[in-house]
Amino acid sequence: MTRPGAKRLVIVVGALCLVALTTVVAIKRSSLAGYGQAQQGTLFFGFRDVVLGISGTPVTSPITDWSFFDDIPFVQIETRPWWLVPYTVTVAATHLEGRIYLYAGYKAPLPGKPDLRETFPEVRAWNGNLLRDPRIRVRVGDRLFTGTAEHVDAPPGVTPELSFEGTSEYERVRKAFGDKFPGIRTNQEGPPEQRDKMHFFRVTPNYP
Repeated sequence: MTRPGAKRLVIVVGALCLVALTTVVAIKRSSLAGYGQAQQGTLFFGFRDVVLGISGTPVTSPITDWSFFDDIPFVQIETRPWWLVPYTVTVAATHLEGRIYLYAGYKAPLPGKPDLRETFPEVRAWNGNLLRDPRIRVRVGDRLFTGTAEHVDAPPGVTPELSFEGTSEYERVRKAFGDKFPGIRTNQEGPPEQRDKMHFFRVTPNYP
């Protein structure tokens, strides 16, 4: 027999969960969830694409032909926050030398807004998640990769906002994104005050 107090507790918890779910749906549909400069740094920046997990066909053997990736501009990634609930967002991605690379752009500010380009990794939750726990799942089309992610640093002496033709990993990845996404190249070749700060994560797939 269920005690009245326990029954009330179940009802209260259920109601709170319903309210939380309704709030999440409302936020994800609202204008607060956009990717634009105006929303960068706000509580719900990028929240529109957040889901709780991803699925797909697991990739269990090394890929020899990555050409399928050339026509896929965005992928879903699943990261592991400290609160343990999967955190999944959609990000720009490309491939290079058998690895997947993810793009994180810290946008130039709008007039009168704070400049958050040097706030890595705070502005983008998934960046912080990967620095804390590098385990990641990446959905490319219908293929699901499991792997580890590492932040790609610009080498000493390289100005990240200017170099597209160098030989370092950072510069080669930057060129790959510039070639795949004309908007990224245009932004980086524009005036310094309008350039986004670019960060990359290298994903090395694990093949069971």
